[in-house]
Amino acid sequence: MRRLIRTGSLALELSEGLSQLCRVMSDVRNIELTDRAFGQVQLHRNNQFYDFLLKVCELIYDNLLISEKPGTSKFMDFLQDEAKMRVLFEKFVRNFYHTHTHFDVSGEHIQWRWESTNKSSQALLPRMQTDISMTVGHAEAHH
Repeated sequence: MRRLIRTGSLALELSEGLSQLCRVMSDVRNIELTDRAFGQVQLHRNNQFYDFLLKVCELIYDNLLISEKPGTSKFMDFLQDEAKMRVLFEKFVRNFYHTHTHFDVSGEHIQWRWESTNKSSQALLPRMQTDISMTVGHAEAHH
């Protein structure tokens, strides 16, 4: 929130709202954000509800660019990046179904049922990756 407040392009209403939240959360200490920091967060059944919030924070982190003005950042217009928007939408859909159904939801890599005679021909096969895969969870299967 503190980084986002310092962006020059943030709407005044959002900036004021974030400033108010920062005051409410003044006891929360800052950490140095890195790609690795997001990967180190361990979620489990009791704190799974933080998953979406962490993904939003990571999206903001990934799209904040250092500005020429010292101490400020600007938010990259990722809405114009078709590849990033496609990935964001897929994550949104997976999270929606994970939250609102009893299915296990993921993106899945599907292995080819083909054995290559050499490595070079195997490397020519495209990667088969689903946008979304939904399976009945093991706990649900017994009920």
